[in-house]
Amino acid sequence: FMLVIVVLVPVAIAVLAGLFSKRFYVLRLDDIGYQTRFVGGVGAKRARWVEVLDLGVLTLEGTRCVQFRLRNGQRTTIAVDLLQTDPEELVREFQRRLQSANGRVTVREES
Repeated sequence: FMLVIVVLVPVAIAVLAGLFSKRFYVLRLDDIGYQTRFVGGVGAKRARWVEVLDLGVLTLEGTRCVQFRLRNGQRTTIAVDLLQTDPEELVREFQRRLQSANGRVTVREES
């Protein structure tokens, strides 16, 4: 009985970790919009690109962030360092997707 537990538990943990790691993401972008997961305090967790009013590049409490203001008054704020990517490249990608969906992009720079 103990041998079964010692063998099956690690196998079960490895299988579950494999399944969940494929679904793990902090920010997912597609042609329709964006979705955030596993991060608290971001505000609106998902929106379509056509719902985004503008994109803000700002620093909050010493942390570089990007912020989407939505047409309904909500906001999504994402710490750039959390995404482990080049901030300028990230902003360019957001601009490209917003341009494609809305035909224009407004970028606010705040400090």
